Amino acid sequence: MRLFPPQPFLGDVVRTTLVIWVGFHFAFAVGGGGPEGSALALPPVVAGVLLALVVGASHLDRSARGVTLFLANLGLSTAKVSLLALAVAGLAEMGLQIVVRLLK
Repeated sequence: MRLFPPQPFLGDVVRTTLVIWVGFHFAFAVGGGGPEGSALALPPVVAGVLLALVVGASHLDRSARGVTLFLANLGLSTAKVSLLALAVAGLAEMGLQIVVRLLK
């Protein structure tokens, strides 16, 4: 039983999730989602919505390219791969929040 996808697919999931996270985070920043004039520091509820959108969009991207079906044939469920995408986006969001708070 595999915990992570094989290397090429693991890198693809990480890269795709990070690109989608940057895109959504930019959209939220342009939309004025941050308190105290900081567009990067999102409130926890908004950050949760951002993470849900990122996981959903990365799942749609993988499904459209047929990666989800291929990974399912390797024994990796959609839930495992989505949890991996959630972990990547969550770590990126936490890292950004830490940097923003340290630079204040």
